[in-house]
Amino acid sequence: MREKRKQAENLSRNLIATERQRIRKGLENTIGMVVTIQGHLACLSCEQVKMDLNMLQCGHNVCTDCMNEHSNTAHHRSLIRCEICSQESNVGHVGKSIPHSKICDSFIDVKKELAMLALSDSAL
Repeated sequence: MREKRKQAENLSRNLIATERQRIRKGLENTIGMVVTIQGHLACLSCEQVKMDLNMLQCGHNVCTDCMNEHSNTAHHRSLIRCEICSQESNVGHVGKSIPHSKICDSFIDVKKELAMLALSDSAL
């Protein structure tokens, strides 16, 4: 009877260890995907994911703070040069993307949730 109990306990420990490894691997994969997505959503200048991103005419993003820093936004004919592709965009034609802002908002929430999961996983 004792032998069966030991076997059951060992099996249970092995199953728990395997499940922890599976969860950690999934968490690592998810973190990798989040980092990739962050690169697409971040400001090309300060590299932060912000709600106030503006899409340049080339399709790259710059936040309002960086756009104000790198161009004269008070003048609608002012140009801003993309740091990625060097294409110039007329400040008057740069605009906020509402869907993009909503995606960034959701991404920030997911990133916070993932950080909490990572912390709870390290406690295992």
